Amino acid sequence: MRTFVVLFVCAILLSGCASPYTPATAPAANSYVSPPVRIDDEIRPSGSRRVAIMDFQNATGDAKNDGLQSAIPEFLSGLLVNESGILVVERQDLDYYLKALGAEGAKRSRYNRWRDLGEALGVDYFIQGSISQLENNYIVEARMFSVGTGLAFPGSAQSVSVGRAADLYPQIKQLGKFFAYQVQNRKPAAGQE
Repeated sequence: MRTFVVLFVCAILLSGCASPYTPATAPAANSYVSPPVRIDDEIRPSGSRRVAIMDFQNATGDAKNDGLQSAIPEFLSGLLVNESGILVVERQDLDYYLKALGAEGAKRSRYNRWRDLGEALGVDYFIQGSISQLENNYIVEARMFSVGTGLAFPGSAQSVSVGRAADLYPQIKQLGKFFAYQVQNRKPAAGQE
């Protein structure tokens, strides 16, 4: 009998006797939801830089390349998070931030919008770019923007070109190294550090 009780208690514990928490009422679809907490300066490692990598524009005119719009920034994010002194805003959180800030259509917008969005996200830099196709070559162009000015840094644009979309990853690794150097060696605008 004792063995049965012990097994029964273990089975209950292993099966998860508590049901997952679900709120009694879900927020209305149009209600404001505050964005996740910014990384405060108190917990931000000294000298680190914060970066948000936006979706890249598919300028090929071919819908089959739409997946590259988020795949290339995702590759870059994965590379940059492994670099010392760089904090990357999680890409899956960017859409949440944009919606919460009322900036759904503002991924590409006026310079002051970049500044406002960057300050709200608590980032120092944005990286954005595009994918285009010229004859049989895929061309990825990317550049880095300052939150302080809302403008692209001179010398921060980089292009790579390959014959097939499948060959982009090694080139994206080079872009990752380029942007890691750019982020680590630039000083954020006054008030951004």
